[in-house]
Amino acid sequence: MTKKNKGILISEFSNLLFFWFFGVIYFLIFRISFIGLNSSDINPQTEISEFLKVIYMGFRFDITVISYFIVFPYY
Repeated sequence: MTKKNKGILISEFSNLLFFWFFGVIYFLIFRISFIGLNSSDINPQTEISEFLKVIYMGFRFDITVISYFIVFPYY
């Protein structure tokens, strides 16, 4: 592999990694704002652990969706 090919490979990988992190952060901000906007409909006795479970489950879903968007151009 030549230096030019290595540079292209590293550049492409860094772009994909940036897109992945950007997507995760974007969806996380969207999810937190959605919870905040609908906080009046949430039971006030809901524990913090439940919110963390929601964010964790959303994170897992977001990783799947973002990975599909990253892999899609290669088919």
